[in-house]
Amino acid sequence: VRQVLQGCRRARAPALRVQGQPPPRAPPPAPRPLRGARHHQVLRPHPRRVPGALPRPPQVPPELPQGDLRVGARRAGPSHRRPPHRVRLARARRGRPSQGPGGSCGSCWSFSTSGALEGANYLATGKLEVLSEQQLVDCDHECDPSEPRACDAGCNGGLMTTAFSYLAKAGGLETEKDYPYTGKNSACKFDKSKIAAQVKNFSTVAIDEDQIAANLVKHGPLAIGINAVFMQTYIGGVSCPYICGRHLDHGVLLVGYGSAGYAPLRFKEKPYWIIKNSWGENWGESGYYKICRGPHVKNKCGVDSMVSTVTAIHTSKKE
Repeated sequence: VRQVLQGCRRARAPALRVQGQPPPRAPPPAPRPLRGARHHQVLRPHPRRVPGALPRPPQVPPELPQGDLRVGARRAGPSHRRPPHRVRLARARRGRPSQGPGGSCGSCWSFSTSGALEGANYLATGKLEVLSEQQLVDCDHECDPSEPRACDAGCNGGLMTTAFSYLAKAGGLETEKDYPYTGKNSACKFDKSKIAAQVKNFSTVAIDEDQIAANLVKHGPLAIGINAVFMQTYIGGVSCPYICGRHLDHGVLLVGYGSAGYAPLRFKEKPYWIIKNSWGENWGESGYYKICRGPHVKNKCGVDSMVSTVTAIHTSKKE
């Protein structure tokens, strides 16, 4: 699967029309700079392609020892134990919204990227820096080497792995304080002297819940893509729709997992992933989303299809 982030906007509710009134004529299609997607979409699927690109020859991370991380384990698997601190560290930062309802900036990919690097930087340096999404929106125009037309384009979309590649080449990412978020495309104001976090390496993770859980424990929060159709109306609990497409259209941050949470559509408890969204604290469960996982609901809404991990190096910074 090959996808390009494009949009990240929340879908608006369809307009009501009087019974018997003919449906309104659809407007002509708007230009699509990245072979676009529908209004709220952020990713474009391309069959039989592996997502992402690395700053060096493509690689797949080695399989990590799973030990008691097997999802189906009865006693000590991730669905039956409290996640360790490093898996939960992303909760220390309650995200600012990348856009409100119907917002115009499709920057979710930048929030997913910065969130993953924040966690990696914390593990490398012990500092939990709040990093800049706006630097990525303004300055990152990295393209996939294997598909030159698939490029990061600010509010018009981007991809987390190409964003990691940009950061590796540019030198790193500034803090939110030094480069604040505006939610619109602007001229690049990147200052190398203010770099707060640097990318050491990054890679994609196999479509395997055990490996995703193992990488989450070892590397901290993971940048992922998801089909956001059921996120549009999410209020709380564990989202576990019976039918959900795997066309990825939103970039988010996987920060942990839970043992058993009530899934309203299933009328029972299900193990789940914990996802940090970028639509503000008033959305979902204080900005977080839970989606079911496990052997009977694998890759629900494509949540396991595009997972990437990043490691950081220590950045000496003048205090």
